[in-house]
Amino acid sequence: MLKQSLSIASVVSVAAFVLLIGLGSAGVRRDFAAPLSGRSVVEPIQTEAFGQVELRLEADGRALTYRLVVGNIENIRSAHIHLAHAGIEGPAVATLYPGPRLEGRFSGLLAEGRLDAADLAGSGMSLDQLLAEIRAGCAYVAIQTDQRLSGEIRGQLH
Repeated sequence: MLKQSLSIASVVSVAAFVLLIGLGSAGVRRDFAAPLSGRSVVEPIQTEAFGQVELRLEADGRALTYRLVVGNIENIRSAHIHLAHAGIEGPAVATLYPGPRLEGRFSGLLAEGRLDAADLAGSGMSLDQLLAEIRAGCAYVAIQTDQRLSGEIRGQLH
């Protein structure tokens, strides 16, 4: 009887531990994305360019990995994460593609990599602060081109 009680207690303890682990991560968004288009820039434009950005918070919470794919866009200069709500231009806080300038039409993987605290040092913000802005809908990605230095395509991260 004592052995059976210990087995039940062990199963209950393990189940409670697993439940606590699951609840600890519940509700914490780790994946973010944005479709990029000319309709989303301030003073929307018609352009054949489009794109998609995806970010994922690493399991330890110390960095974001990203992947930026674009299509039918010309003369790319750079790509950044900016802080502002939709319809407002804001400051760049992280670089996703620093250059070199891509001359001519480009379609494909523009950039992929990892952002951590060191990559945000120049912006004066921490990774946790950037994540809070993204979760609040206050961050967007813009692709700067020769034609539009403020961004030819843009998408609000969500």
